[in-house]
Amino acid sequence: MSDDVTQDEQPTPAPGAARGGLSGWLRGGGWRAVAGAVVGAAGLSAYSYFIGCRTGTCVLTANVQTASLFGALIGLVLGWPTPPRPQKVRVRR
Repeated sequence: MSDDVTQDEQPTPAPGAARGGLSGWLRGGGWRAVAGAVVGAAGLSAYSYFIGCRTGTCVLTANVQTASLFGALIGLVLGWPTPPRPQKVRVRR
């Protein structure tokens, strides 16, 4: 009987589930990570296609697929949501 969960003892939700799963993550700032990945992939693949390395010796810009994956990774890292900063408490004197 100790395995039964009563209404008083609810298990703690997973970190992503606390805000409503994927849609909660997107509403909480995750859209910036997705937008950053899309913009990064498009930007670096366009750079690779129009300007990139013609000899094939440049690792990132010699291949459009590699450039777009790298750009998506950079955009994802730059757009990843960060935890909110704690609010400063002002004390009136």
